Amino acid sequence: IAGVGYVAFGFCYGVIYTAVTHGEPPPQSTVYLIAKSKRASAWITCLVVAVAAPIEEEIGVRGYLFDALRKRLGGKTVVVITAAIFAGMHYSLTHFLPLFGIGLAFGWLKLKTDSVRPSMLLHMLNNAIVTAMLP
Repeated sequence: IAGVGYVAFGFCYGVIYTAVTHGEPPPQSTVYLIAKSKRASAWITCLVVAVAAPIEEEIGVRGYLFDALRKRLGGKTVVVITAAIFAGMHYSLTHFLPLFGIGLAFGWLKLKTDSVRPSMLLHMLNNAIVTAMLP
């Protein structure tokens, strides 16, 4: 459910962005760096972007931070706070909403399973697809 929700959210955001601005949403600034790195070494880039980064982000945000906040706050509040932090970590105002939506989906998975593994795997899949699609 979370995966379908975040894909739908991202699609809707793209449609709304295009309708309002009459242009496509620009790619995140890191996309250029990833594409350049991929041309130098595709395997290392894929390892870092699709494996290492999701592991680090999920353990940090939905592991340690989520669990620390959960001791003091309700589950839904923690999901929203960690989603906002996750989106903010990517330093992109243009992409804050879709990243926030992804963060909500990942947080919901953490809340329902009490594990970072499902969100980590979904995060890896997302990053692997994006990396594979870059030139």
